[in-house]
Amino acid sequence: MAKPSVIFMGSKPGAVVALNHLYEQGWAIKAVCVSGTVSHPWYPEPDLKMAAKALGLPVFKQSELGQIVGEVDVVISYMFRHLVKPEIASKATKAAVNFHAAPLPEYGAGAPIIWRFWKINKSSGAPASFGQGIRRWTFTQSPPFSD
Repeated sequence: MAKPSVIFMGSKPGAVVALNHLYEQGWAIKAVCVSGTVSHPWYPEPDLKMAAKALGLPVFKQSELGQIVGEVDVVISYMFRHLVKPEIASKATKAAVNFHAAPLPEYGAGAPIIWRFWKINKSSGAPASFGQGIRRWTFTQSPPFSD
């Protein structure tokens, strides 16, 4: 059985781990989408762009994807810094999936899970979102925290 084709979008160090896992599992990675230059000195190397290039994978910014990459089975956004544009999410014929460290849009921005704890919201978790358009994605939440 053929492995799924994918557009992989990410920006944070965890995205490098996820990309390497997909590659090792034999997924057909058609494009890696990066946010741009990450200037945080505390981010370890390799960053996502460096990791993708080391694997021989094509690297693009989101604004370039629409013209270059066709349909794929899955679009994966893994802690990507920007909203996934509907025209990119719609390139997925089977699923568009988003992974983020805290529920969106309530806890977007830097260190979202920290904001979640500071606000003491006991009914949220790290979401996995599914859908064909970013506006229609729903969130799968972890069980509530207990006192």
